Amino acid sequence: DNLKVAGDLYVVGAQSYSALTVSHATATVLTLDNQETSDSADARDITFKFTGNKGSGASVDDMAHILVAHEGSSADEKGYIDFKTNTGSQGTSPSSVLKLSADNTATFTGAIAAGTNAITCGQLNADNITLDGNTMTSTDSNGDITLTPNGTGGVALIGATASGDYAVVGGSGSVAAGNYGVGFGRAVRASGVDSVA
Repeated sequence: DNLKVAGDLYVVGAQSYSALTVSHATATVLTLDNQETSDSADARDITFKFTGNKGSGASVDDMAHILVAHEGSSADEKGYIDFKTNTGSQGTSPSSVLKLSADNTATFTGAIAAGTNAITCGQLNADNITLDGNTMTSTDSNGDITLTPNGTGGVALIGATASGDYAVVGGSGSVAAGNYGVGFGRAVRASGVDSVA
């Protein structure tokens, strides 16, 4: 039956509900308080578990967790949120897919799929490459930057064209148009096999 509590409610042990609603006339607040007194890393942890039965009914498995805990080992209030999902056979120990840290860093374990939507950010760090504003920078010591087209594709900078067959061209006019052509300069061209401009 329905349960209405005017003050604090303390529940010891497990309780089963087919549906649980927490409501309030204005701002609804649900507080989960871990009363552990510790500054250790991962202490003060609280976990939401999402479980379900397989079709065979053989076991109850954890499909996902949301873990909130103390970040670091200092005497402070830092916290993190760790979202975990079951990859298919992890039982009661799903693995982390997204962790939100106290410094506002979001760490993804897998790929980020944006579909047709744009991903907007400030500085982007990917392996040894940093994209920041209009600048691409290698971050490893004396690191080269290599542009490698797919198959026989070419590389065209500024005015563009290139059109495959390993052509490389850079300049305001560009072109080079395939078949190993190379061209650099202000109003470059270089069409045909092994041409240079």
